Amino acid sequence: MKMPAKFPIFRLVKPRLPNVRSSVTLMIAAFIVLSLIWLWVWGSEWKIGDYAPFASITKRLLITAVYALTVGIWVVWLMVQKIRQYEKARQETKEEIKDPVSTHVLLQQRYLQHWLIKLQRHFKQSRSAVYQVPWYLMLGDKGSGKTTLLNESIKLTRLYEVEETDDTDEHLYLECLLSDRAAIFDVRGELINQNDSPEDKPKLYSRLWTSLLEWLATERTVNH
Repeated sequence: MKMPAKFPIFRLVKPRLPNVRSSVTLMIAAFIVLSLIWLWVWGSEWKIGDYAPFASITKRLLITAVYALTVGIWVVWLMVQKIRQYEKARQETKEEIKDPVSTHVLLQQRYLQHWLIKLQRHFKQSRSAVYQVPWYLMLGDKGSGKTTLLNESIKLTRLYEVEETDDTDEHLYLECLLSDRAAIFDVRGELINQNDSPEDKPKLYSRLWTSLLEWLATERTVNH
């Protein structure tokens, strides 16, 4: 499976957003520098009819001061955002140490939410996208062959995929699939049997199963 590796501090998605932000930042910085160069090199000679709005050095100094103040406020805001991100990351690391199962639960929740967004886009942002096709849980023991049966019997679309790497023990225990007639949640056998949870992560499978059921009940209510 494939999924942008951004978890636990967030192993999911946003592959393009940082590039967009960097481009905008560079454009703003270039605009400020070029406009100040223009202001001090050619601004005094620029006229609207007979009026030269930037001829006065006082006006140019005032504009430069406004630019400097704006840039200063912007830099301070960026620093505050970085500090908040650092504090959030530190807090999540502490919580992960106290509750090692939480990272698995968060990974599953993020995967489900991103899949739901893809489902809504698939049905053209319809508010009733979750009701366009019935939802089914595919249940079975580990090694029962249910996943193979699904892949070989019907055409399935994976709207959202997760990339799992070998350097982490965080894995998804389900996969969301879409056919022409149904949405299918292929749940791994560990969540069904709930046996042999890792010693360092007690109740891992039961918490993942409970989290999945709660998400299903919230996102696809019966009384529609």
